Amino acid sequence: MEHRDSRPDILLDARWLDTDGRRNVLGLARVAQEVVRRLPPLDRLEGGLPLLHPAEPVWLTGVLLARRPRLFYSPGFNVPPTCPTPFVFTVFDLIHLHVPEISSASKRLYYRLLVKPSVRRARAVLTGSEYSRRQIIEWSGVDAERVVVIGCGVAAQFVPHGDAHQPGFPYLLHVGNMKPHKNIERLIRAFTRTEDRDVRLLLTGEPDLRLLYLAADEGLGDRLVFTGRVSDAQLARYYRGAVALIFPSLYEGFGLPPLEAMACGTPVVSSTTTSLAEVVGDAAFPIDPLDVESITAGMDSVVRDDQLRRKLSALGLAQAGRFSWEQTAQLTWQTLRRALSKSSH
Repeated sequence: MEHRDSRPDILLDARWLDTDGRRNVLGLARVAQEVVRRLPPLDRLEGGLPLLHPAEPVWLTGVLLARRPRLFYSPGFNVPPTCPTPFVFTVFDLIHLHVPEISSASKRLYYRLLVKPSVRRARAVLTGSEYSRRQIIEWSGVDAERVVVIGCGVAAQFVPHGDAHQPGFPYLLHVGNMKPHKNIERLIRAFTRTEDRDVRLLLTGEPDLRLLYLAADEGLGDRLVFTGRVSDAQLARYYRGAVALIFPSLYEGFGLPPLEAMACGTPVVSSTTTSLAEVVGDAAFPIDPLDVESITAGMDSVVRDDQLRRKLSALGLAQAGRFSWEQTAQLTWQTLRRALSKSSH
């Protein structure tokens, strides 16, 4: 009788999936959830050591030796450099190497000793944008065809029609965390200088003491509002109710909030640094994120100009239509199938 190899074809590191139904601060978890739900069923690696635990490379090597999949797929960047099986993994950006404020010696060492060797040994590396793809190729020296841009998409709830947040005052919205590359301090200083004093600035997330002190020093009073943590359903309402989304980020591997806002028909004022030029195209009002006056001018322009808001809304809807999670999942699956085919030879 012919022996049938019982090894799994593709083993997914399911620890990256965000299953709590809320915004996860780790963007890769959001991408992993949207992609994996659209893939055929895969064998899953669940439990064990937490992601990025110091002992995880050794533990993961042991797991792969024991299970011996034909291909290991990680939606994150945690593949050990001595991975005993063929693998595909994800390096969405190199932010920890290019933004000193959120980097550290240990993170840089992790990328040099673990991530870079993995990039060079992987069957393929998945990433979020052409900008990140170019950075990864230059940093690692890997062949260009092995780094694949899968992009991101827009969840079904981000549409123009539906309930809108109505707090009783007009507001500009920022969506994201409070890390230094999000440029919130400049945003607050720029907002202080805006013309319309009735408009408030809403920041998603919990109140940040440092930013509250800054707002007090700038005399903002109650014009700065923290929303607390919001679900995707709530976030869609915040987008739809906003005068505009303000996104002065200094660095992004992709940039989901501008895309989600455009899909809701919300005008977007955004920097076009790093990957953001690919995401917003010509559909956002461009600002210089290093120039407070430029950020202020962007906010004033969308607040006072109805025709500009209508134009940005229409352009944004068209731009958002170019992205979908189905396309991201299809590109991922095609890459996995090619890698699996190579592993069979």
